[in-house]
Amino acid sequence: MEFFLRWLMVVIIIAIMTLTYFAIARGDEESPQQSQIQNLRQSSLEMWKHLLERKKEDFKKTVLVVNTELEKKLRRQEKKELNNLLRLKEALELTKYFVDSGGTQEKENLLVVGYDYHKGILAPVWADFSKELSKLKSFETLEKTRK
Repeated sequence: MEFFLRWLMVVIIIAIMTLTYFAIARGDEESPQQSQIQNLRQSSLEMWKHLLERKKEDFKKTVLVVNTELEKKLRRQEKKELNNLLRLKEALELTKYFVDSGGTQEKENLLVVGYDYHKGILAPVWADFSKELSKLKSFETLEKTRK
């Protein structure tokens, strides 16, 4: 029986050593897989950060383009309004010249009182003379502030 127990102990020790060897070997095999997984995670994280940075840059560019377009639109609108007011001033000067000359028309198309905003042309608008005159005064104020 003692002989049998010794052999049993030897077999158990060999089995434990074999299991330990295979466990270590399996752990070594899993280690490269773990490092590959970690590398993949790291690279995906870097790509994600890069995509976020790119998205931020694209957003900044879009905002810049929108702002420049709005500024251009505002400048065009201001220029159009200024041109309209200049035409109005010219029309009122012609009207003033006509009134000062006693109502005699010495030049062609001198009888111009105002500016027709709907048609976009200089037009005789006698009923709106006081209104147009107030617009002229506001234009002169605007012109002084621009200088």
